[in-house]
Amino acid sequence: MKQNKSKGITLISLVITIIVLLILAGVTIAMLTGDNGIIGKAGEAKFKTELSAVAEEYDLYVIERTSKDRNFEEGALYAGKNALIYDSITEEGNIYTVLKNSDKKYVDNFEVIKGELFYFTQNEQEKKWAQEIGIKVSPYIIIDGELMSSNTNLDLMDKVTGTIVIPQNVTKIGNGAFRDVTGLRSIVIPGTVKEIGEYAFSGNPTLENVVIEEGVEKIGAFAFQACTALKSIKIADSVSEIGSTCFGNCTALAEINFPKALKTIPYRMLSNCTSLTEIEIPEGIERIDTFAFEVCSNLTRVKIPSTVTSISGSAFQFTGKLTNIEISEANNTYTFSNSSLMSKDGKKLYYVISNTAEINIPETVERIEWGALSAYSQKAVLNISKNVKTIDTVFETNTITQINVVEENQYFKSLDGNLYTKDMTTLIRYTQNESSFTIPDTVKIIKNNAMCAQNNLSQLILPENLESIGTFIINYTKITQLDLGENVNNLNSASFSGRNVNLTISKNNPNFKTEDGTIILSKDGKKLLAVSKDLTTYEIPSSVENIGPSAFYSKNNLKEINLPANIKNIESGAFDYSINFQKVTIQSNIENIATDAFSRCNSLKEIIIDKKEGEISGAPWGCPYGLRAVFWKK
Repeated sequence: MKQNKSKGITLISLVITIIVLLILAGVTIAMLTGDNGIIGKAGEAKFKTELSAVAEEYDLYVIERTSKDRNFEEGALYAGKNALIYDSITEEGNIYTVLKNSDKKYVDNFEVIKGELFYFTQNEQEKKWAQEIGIKVSPYIIIDGELMSSNTNLDLMDKVTGTIVIPQNVTKIGNGAFRDVTGLRSIVIPGTVKEIGEYAFSGNPTLENVVIEEGVEKIGAFAFQACTALKSIKIADSVSEIGSTCFGNCTALAEINFPKALKTIPYRMLSNCTSLTEIEIPEGIERIDTFAFEVCSNLTRVKIPSTVTSISGSAFQFTGKLTNIEISEANNTYTFSNSSLMSKDGKKLYYVISNTAEINIPETVERIEWGALSAYSQKAVLNISKNVKTIDTVFETNTITQINVVEENQYFKSLDGNLYTKDMTTLIRYTQNESSFTIPDTVKIIKNNAMCAQNNLSQLILPENLESIGTFIINYTKITQLDLGENVNNLNSASFSGRNVNLTISKNNPNFKTEDGTIILSKDGKKLLAVSKDLTTYEIPSSVENIGPSAFYSKNNLKEINLPANIKNIESGAFDYSINFQKVTIQSNIENIATDAFSRCNSLKEIIIDKKEGEISGAPWGCPYGLRAVFWKK
């Protein structure tokens, strides 16, 4: 018995000894590791010592410069990886010249901006240590060379001059990086930046002058949109790509150049730039895209070079003062005569100057291009000749009061002054502007803008055979009710844009249904396809899993929406152009958000998503404010 007791005591002692050793080991590890551990403290001390040495070397450099030149002003000095600049003059050298004796691994993260030494890091611990020894930390968030959208991006702005310096370790100015900021008046984009992201400077009300230096290659869509104080911009010849609507609504812009590397003037590039009076397009430009100069209301002259081989007629839409389009004699594609821009062979009509009450399409014309007559500004009768085979034009005003088609034309027909295809299956344009219109029973397709701007029209009776409804068909009308039959198989929110329309859909329609006259669903209820009313709130049925393309297109009364938990997918352009949309909350069941789901949502500052950061790819999904608008809840 005594022997067993002895063994028991020994076992207990062994257990106690092990526990004590484990405790001591834990204490030792804690003392060695962690922020307050011996190893952590040693790392902190080493880091601070080495950064202090860098700061001291910079101070010595300034003292040396001052001793050589008593007029030396430290605030005029800039040094980065690729340049050493004093008082706007580039000198030989760079940051490694200034800090030639310091450890390169640290020098790589330093720049001198306006005479002050800044340390660039995304490591929060390093930021804290640097600040504790009096070294300034850059407020910019730079990830893999991209200057991200952040509320701190103006912290280094000179408040007197309204200028900032883009660090030379930046290769891309991120989407929405400086969107909708106030106080920035002038910016030079250095050639070290290869790309200016979408919406990068858009909505900036104070920006007046921009210089884009040689080396920049791409300017993203909407990059300077609605910079209403922007007067001039100088674009380096290295820029080969400019995104759509890049300078749209820059109403003060009077000076701009087209870089030599550019081949296409893109969609709405200079839309609503009302201070432009003349544009001379240089040799090398090959394409002028849709709406490129629309609503440039003071534009009087455009010169087109020999190299241009493609022009969208709608490029000059709503340019009421444009009377002179000069075409280079060496251009083999276009001619301008009798107030009309046409193809050299006379077969295509691109644009007609608004100056007569009767528009007679020449007999050589076979195709009327999209936009050729869409913004004709005075009341006129349109006479279509016998050889016209294709009409792409979109009518956006009510100035064409009657359309006549000669009997010999085999492709189109006029009935009561309205335009149809010859077989009467497609309504192209209604012109009579009466209070009520019954579309003939033969019509299966209503083309885009068919009734647009018929401002007296309050009742539209659709035929039973109708299959397809185009976009913007009832913009600027008085229509509030539409009854869709069982054969309709094509429509979207843009079909009803501009009106609050109550919808009924035949119960026999195999494609669509509506439960409240506002939201249009797929027949199984799983996909929200379109919204016919512009409301402040919407009740999305619990059956809906997908928000379809352009479902909430241009819903300008919508400011906030909380998407229900059943939503799994938000498709392309789902909330496109809802310009007053400010906040969306998305639940954790979401699986996919299209990269442009929130494109042109110019007021969207909060995308709250119940996921861990990065669980859904593509952020910020086209939101103009970039990543600063995205808030991850987990």
